[in-house]
Amino acid sequence: MKKLRCESCNGDLTVDDKKEFATCNYCGTKYKLNDDMTINIKFDDTTKEVLNTGLKAGKTIAKAMIIPLIIFAIVFVTVVVLIVKGAVSSSNNFDKSRFNNQFIFKNGTQYKTFVDTLIDDINESNKKNDKHQVVLVYKDKEVTSSDDLVNLKHSLKNMKYEVIFNYDDKGYINKIVIEDVN
Repeated sequence: MKKLRCESCNGDLTVDDKKEFATCNYCGTKYKLNDDMTINIKFDDTTKEVLNTGLKAGKTIAKAMIIPLIIFAIVFVTVVVLIVKGAVSSSNNFDKSRFNNQFIFKNGTQYKTFVDTLIDDINESNKKNDKHQVVLVYKDKEVTSSDDLVNLKHSLKNMKYEVIFNYDDKGYINKIVIEDVN
């Protein structure tokens, strides 16, 4: 075992049971010990004050960081929600795909029930979307208004139709042609 001496009075130091601190038998100075039983720091009233001040400063810094972290979390969650909902997109392609997808699976040869659904989708899209109106063409008649779309839907009598899409220069479906299939 190492013999330790006080740096203040050169007296013998007594090591406590936990071997974390040593105390001078003569002047009462306390020392914090390293793992190898050497003196780490002199642990007097000044050291205690410095350590306590540091702890208080650390707690103050931690408290000061809570508000920016909460703000960051709120902003982060908001951005993620907007991206998921499609309100924010990295390019116009996302908006275009989202717009076109409501129609895209109804092209080609379709039964009347699918064409009826397509007409309903066009009607809803035209009501919601002023930017991209879809024109429906049947027997050379172009239709966009809600009433005309409903009337056209009720006038369809065949079982099968050919559905053809036309796109504008930005890639949005802007015209859907429906033709009778015999």
